[in-house]
Amino acid sequence: MPQDHLLEWTQENVTAFWDFECNFPDRYFTYHNADGMIKQLHKYIADAEAILDYGCGTGLLLARLAEQGFRVAGSDTSEQSLDAVRRRLQRYDSFLGAFTPDALLAEGRQFDAILAVELVEHLHDAWLDHVLGILRRLLKPNGRIVVTTPNQERLADSMLMCPCCRSVFHRWQHVRAWSQASLTDYLERAGFRILDAFTTDFSVVETAQERWQKLSRWKRFKKTLKGRTPKEEPPSSEQPHLVVAFRPAA
Repeated sequence: MPQDHLLEWTQENVTAFWDFECNFPDRYFTYHNADGMIKQLHKYIADAEAILDYGCGTGLLLARLAEQGFRVAGSDTSEQSLDAVRRRLQRYDSFLGAFTPDALLAEGRQFDAILAVELVEHLHDAWLDHVLGILRRLLKPNGRIVVTTPNQERLADSMLMCPCCRSVFHRWQHVRAWSQASLTDYLERAGFRILDAFTTDFSVVETAQERWQKLSRWKRFKKTLKGRTPKEEPPSSEQPHLVVAFRPAA
């Protein structure tokens, strides 16, 4: 009987996986969290003349950005995903196109802001270093890169096994987990300067200031209880998402 074994995420396997998943856009992270992401990341992109979504999938985040008037382009290694992006955004005048990374480099394109949403958890060191090199070349001087990733994800919670071949794999093709400390350290060692780093919850469409005000109101309310049991719960302190903004150190 075949033994369970960890699936090797070769380029061929990764491409096959995402070519299949692009048929189900409602499964994508940005399908559920785009509005919260744009609100919380707005300060990094507000003045950008052109924004690149690197690893854009089917273009869900790009569409929301285009609706708000941002000039946007998408990049992905899946041609099926890029076709979906072009169909989704063709009606927007602010859409600059969808390209493979190699096509962007060949054309010498550069961007004021690059978003890499839920990408770095998919990449081992060699691939991640390669992608960081590409992002460095695609970024304009004084531009900024913003990455998001699950915060301290428990990979074991999302592992599956194929009953046919007995391969064990992460449901979303994640190969590593990041904390704020580990990701900022990795980027600094790779030659980048950290501009900002924080944890958040993109599913809650509120700014950090609004969340602080909510927490302050709860604390004031709690003082008035005088031993009574509150009917509402305090704001959750769990922060499932991690954001790091950075640019080349030199």
